[in-house]
Amino acid sequence: MPDPVTHLSVGFVVARHCCRENKAFFLCCSIIPDIDGLIGLLYMFFFLPSGMPSSEIKAVFESFHPSFSASFLFLPFFAGLILVISRRTVPGWMPPSMKKSYALILLAILVHLTLDMLMTGNRPFWPLPLEAGLSVIPYSNWGIFVPMVTGISLVVADLILFPDKSGKSDRKR
Repeated sequence: MPDPVTHLSVGFVVARHCCRENKAFFLCCSIIPDIDGLIGLLYMFFFLPSGMPSSEIKAVFESFHPSFSASFLFLPFFAGLILVISRRTVPGWMPPSMKKSYALILLAILVHLTLDMLMTGNRPFWPLPLEAGLSVIPYSNWGIFVPMVTGISLVVADLILFPDKSGKSDRKR
């Protein structure tokens, strides 16, 4: 599974071309499938004893991530949950149409899951114990570094090759 930098980089490029008005919303949705990892880290921080062997810590973390948020089976429900929570908390970030908001959430999560499947694989049918993916780059120190550099390079290339012609910049002034 790629790191957050890679997910955000690819999400930025997709958002820049698919949903210019809602880039921030798309970026948040493109990283949200890793929320189960954050839940696992919080659980380990508050409930696991210190001095635990790293192999046991890794096993506990892997019991949380990837799980429901990285599953194609739960994708429509997870996107609906994000839609409801977003409508109540940050309505200005979203398109006014519920259908367009739901479609953007689905697209962002699919971009995330596709990157996961390309890089190291995933459990796409969680809770079933099936693992799938291409494992193009193994999960190691280089396996984290290479996608990050590739993601950042993709953003730079996109900004150079497809400059904003509308007169608006990608950043607020």
